[in-house]
Amino acid sequence: MNREELIKENMPLVKSIARKFFIPGKGFEYQDLVNSGVIGLIDAINKFDVEKGAKFSSYSYIKIKSAILDEIRNQSPISKHNLTKVNKYNRVVEKLQAELLREPTSYEIANELNISEKELYDIENNIDMLNIVSLNHVIFEDTNETVQDTISDRDEDIPANVIEEEEKLEILSQAICNLKEKEKLILSLYYYEDLNLKEIGKVLGVSESRVSQLHRKSIRNLRSKIKELKYSI
Repeated sequence: MNREELIKENMPLVKSIARKFFIPGKGFEYQDLVNSGVIGLIDAINKFDVEKGAKFSSYSYIKIKSAILDEIRNQSPISKHNLTKVNKYNRVVEKLQAELLREPTSYEIANELNISEKELYDIENNIDMLNIVSLNHVIFEDTNETVQDTISDRDEDIPANVIEEEEKLEILSQAICNLKEKEKLILSLYYYEDLNLKEIGKVLGVSESRVSQLHRKSIRNLRSKIKELKYSI
């Protein structure tokens, strides 16, 4: 099968991944994501090595998804200043969780940050943008690697790094197991079943905005569990 035929055959996959990450009003267009996905697909076709034993479908999925995520990051309106606000938001939420022994309300978070609810909404909107690519967030901070790096590189392992990568995957697996059932379900539906927030809302019987809140909480808790496991071994 030549390149043109491979591209044509895999276009439904490109469009499927692009649809998953496209959210109207977030600063990027659906067709831009498709175009980036095609670039990722071509990169996969050029670099695929059948002798490594990986399936082309798995390899191309990773390349397409990575190219689309790169496009989202490049188009993201989130500045360093806004990223600082997001980090402060996360610290405040963790502080309130520890004090209240429950999830803080939007009013309580805004009050602690001394900002209006409109400003809080803007911060949470930025968090939602970041959560689109949250498998690209730095989890293993001391090595500046990401969960997606850890998962994606399995088909391209250098022998000397295999044990280290397996240890990271084990930490990730344990951290996910330690989450609450609903948190595990949300992460599974979003990252592995490729459902969007609206579709997950239908599964759980809640609104899309509520799923967004639960998703943010799940990511925070996953990061926390990973840190606990890292420093306990």
